[in-house]
Amino acid sequence: DGLRLVAFGLAVLCAQVAHAEGVRSPFPVAARARLDLRVVTGDATSPWAWNAQSRSPLDGSRFMTDVTAGRDATGVAYLKGAANWKDTDDALGRVAFTIEQGEYLYRRLWDAGSLSLRLFGDERRFFTGELGAPSMEDDVVARYQHRLGASVGAGHGPWNASLLAASLDDGADASFVEDVRAGLSATHAHAELSYRHSAAPDADDRAIARGEAGAWFRGASAIVSYAQSGAGDGLFLPSGSFDGDATFFAAAAPLNSQTSAELRLRRMAVGKAWVDAVYRYEAVGSEWVNDLAASQPGTVANEAGVYVAHRRYALDGRVTYRDEVRSVVVNSHARTLEASARAFLRDNSQLLLRGGAERREFHGHAESDAGFVQAGYRRELQRFMGGVHAALTGIGDDAVARTAVEARVNWTPTSALYARWIVADQTQRSSSVYARLEFRPTGRTWVTLAYGWSAAGDGPNLLDDRDGLPAADTRDVVSLTIRGDF
Repeated sequence: DGLRLVAFGLAVLCAQVAHAEGVRSPFPVAARARLDLRVVTGDATSPWAWNAQSRSPLDGSRFMTDVTAGRDATGVAYLKGAANWKDTDDALGRVAFTIEQGEYLYRRLWDAGSLSLRLFGDERRFFTGELGAPSMEDDVVARYQHRLGASVGAGHGPWNASLLAASLDDGADASFVEDVRAGLSATHAHAELSYRHSAAPDADDRAIARGEAGAWFRGASAIVSYAQSGAGDGLFLPSGSFDGDATFFAAAAPLNSQTSAELRLRRMAVGKAWVDAVYRYEAVGSEWVNDLAASQPGTVANEAGVYVAHRRYALDGRVTYRDEVRSVVVNSHARTLEASARAFLRDNSQLLLRGGAERREFHGHAESDAGFVQAGYRRELQRFMGGVHAALTGIGDDAVARTAVEARVNWTPTSALYARWIVADQTQRSSSVYARLEFRPTGRTWVTLAYGWSAAGDGPNLLDDRDGLPAADTRDVVSLTIRGDF
């Protein structure tokens, strides 16, 4: 940690020297910083009423700084460090400054091909660009505490190849992952083969072999991918017999395999509307193992969607249907149908209507039917925004009605008041109020004074927030936030 702090200090010093008068840097250096101070207080936060929180999980205060240096000819390096008040373990209450992310990227392009080299630490760099179901997902890999790695990519004409190697550390054990890919791209088609090997201490090695192909012409495209997973020792190819459970897989694919397909039609003119249609199929065997993606073993899913946009009016809608069978851990069959329509009116307002129904069966017996309806209206003007929302969820099972109102008043270009009130017909807490005063004293400073919990209703759709309302015994709080960007 000491060496990393020294390196970071040198980088900051270089940034200051580069900006000093009369000194020309051999390569561009840019430094930024953000100080975010948060004070949360409430009558239930400690035995003493209205005690300001500090050095606690509620303390979201944070100092962050980053440095970017380099240019195309030398490569670009990026380093970010931060001090988080809530993470301190120091008995004296001191806050440690640690390196959180770092990356170096070198890329060369020429007429016949390309070459790239990337070194990264704790960055989200595991998206490998598959056309079908991904074998690695940034959101899943991000659960590891540390992610240190390197990737190399090269292309020549229609050919391309890449190699990624990374160490994944979850605090107790570390695993090493290697992923190699080779592909061929043409004007209307693409094909790729990949192999991933994972080695962990005191465990069998894991491997995934995968192939995928895609073709597209004008507004139509088709993609299919197939992969097998397996356990062994060293480098090996997974194997599986195609005489597996034919009732589970229509093609009797091995139980250690994953098959996905997608068909898409884009921008079809139907009357005065543009129509997009997509169909997706995924079959994951009960013995499939992939800890770096969200695919669930023992799942067969069919999903179809139709998306419509009026060519003259600001009106769009969609209808989606999903049929999913799971046979591992939970033996269930769920069928979901959802539809929505949104209209943007000339007075700068918008209307939203949504609805859906789901039938879920467990162990072959119908257990629950549920549906929902939702409606919303919002109008946005230069100095005022107001909206009304209503939803009824759990129809046919345990229905819960929820309503909400929200408003925003922009007093001046640098000050505003935002507020929302959510009411739910439930036995737990039945309402939640959140109000926030916002000020921008300067272009790089933001100050807020808020009442209530911001997590309830902070999603894109106010009543679709997964966080829900605070618990019944949760008291509201007052929060003061001061943020400065430098």
